[in-house]
Amino acid sequence: KHALEFPSSGGSIYVNNPFAIPRILYLTYMTTATRPEMYPRVEVHLGDKAGTMLEPSNSKTDTQYSHTPRTLAVGLVNPGQTEVKLTPLNTKMNKFRLTGASLLGSTEVPFEHALESEPADDI
Repeated sequence: KHALEFPSSGGSIYVNNPFAIPRILYLTYMTTATRPEMYPRVEVHLGDKAGTMLEPSNSKTDTQYSHTPRTLAVGLVNPGQTEVKLTPLNTKMNKFRLTGASLLGSTEVPFEHALESEPADDI
């Protein structure tokens, strides 16, 4: 229900890694399945390091027009505070909406799909 909306010029957030070792940073943001024109592509930089690209679409076919969060690994953050620069690359119907940031310690976590919810068993 809540998101941090970024202007078309972009912006930054600061992530604090309180652990003694680098951790993988995952960002969760809003997407759509069949209408990628609704959200912009976003370039991510972690401090001075190049990060990754956040795509405005997802592969879910059961949510045609609904807005669906997507979680992606964007890189390693060192202990302490890191600036995360988010730059939309184009203007779309909606502004980029960030809904979460998570730090995970395992380097064995798959890039994206292991963080998706699993269906519940029928009772």
